[in-house]
Amino acid sequence: VKSTDIEFTVSKEKVNEKVNMKDKQVKISKLTVGGQEVIGALMQILDEDGNIVDEWTSEGKVHYATGLVEGKKYTLHEDLAPTGLNLANDIEFEVSYEKENQQVEMIDTINEVSKVDEKGNLLKGAEMTVTSNKTKNIIDKWISGQHIFDVTDEMKAQLKENGKAEGTYMDEEDSTVQYSIAKNKGKDDYTVMFVKDGITTYTNIDLDGNETRHMIQGLEAGEEYVLKETKTPNGYATFKTQTFTAEEGKDTVLSMTDEDTKIEISKQDITTKKELEGAKLKVTDKDGKVIDEWTSGKQPHMIKNLTAGETYTLTEVIAPKNYKVAESIQFTVKDTGVAQKVVMYDELMPVVKKVKTGDNSQIAFYMILAGLSICILGVIYAKKKIKD
Repeated sequence: VKSTDIEFTVSKEKVNEKVNMKDKQVKISKLTVGGQEVIGALMQILDEDGNIVDEWTSEGKVHYATGLVEGKKYTLHEDLAPTGLNLANDIEFEVSYEKENQQVEMIDTINEVSKVDEKGNLLKGAEMTVTSNKTKNIIDKWISGQHIFDVTDEMKAQLKENGKAEGTYMDEEDSTVQYSIAKNKGKDDYTVMFVKDGITTYTNIDLDGNETRHMIQGLEAGEEYVLKETKTPNGYATFKTQTFTAEEGKDTVLSMTDEDTKIEISKQDITTKKELEGAKLKVTDKDGKVIDEWTSGKQPHMIKNLTAGETYTLTEVIAPKNYKVAESIQFTVKDTGVAQKVVMYDELMPVVKKVKTGDNSQIAFYMILAGLSICILGVIYAKKKIKD
């Protein structure tokens, strides 16, 4: 820091005199909420007229500002945040006259989104967007669980030994990429940082190299956004939209849980409406492929993860003893995690009355009838013969 002028008077004493002018330093730290120095943020210090006094890209360590003057006011400005971190608001500060070093800290927050199933496991294939409530523009979009990085056995060994792995490699575009992988405290995943062509990107991955918690990029502190699922993986219900604010100096952690689609199939007696055991049933898709088959029991049968919006067919292959085979039923899976009930009824077959053993009344009747018929035919034949 440029010191202010010092006035001094040369005394008339015949002794040597000493004048001390001290230069102080202003340290600038670009940090995450967790206190780690950020790499890849484009930083500027502006004077009161908006002129750039100092400019640099953060390198993961403290920066000592140059060109500052004691007693002047300045603005610390983040011109470009690394991908995955939020752009921080400006910080105004004044360089004091005190001969003590000063420190100014600017924190980049993160907004993370976890896309999981009902068991809390990573759910792949969901297409997500974040839209600004103010501008209505899409700020970020991604597909959950995408493969980001191939974690080699050597990297895994470094992570196991040191909790960190770093190095460089050549990508498909023949560009040199610097990477650093570090274990996330209290989490089952890792933060990986890439530096390519001067651009820094942060993201979270598992040891298979798949993105776990997506770091939303391009957010501004204090602004309101809408998180939306635009395409849902097959077998799951679409999550409702979620509104959130990128808070100043505070990380925002969002979780989106997609529930299983659930179809409860009940096989009942049409008269008693009770569960009917022993029916062999199957469910097929629109192409006739068998999705599930089972024999009905005392409780309804549950099928999970059928595709929402698709139509399926429930067929009774074999009915229980003394019951008619029911007609097939088509049903369409609703886009909800609430269980959808499908009921198929079976009707008893009519009872056939059997002739009792030892009852000769009907046999005698038919014998008499046959005898009369013979007699009538005989009379007709006799009359015809006389006439001839």
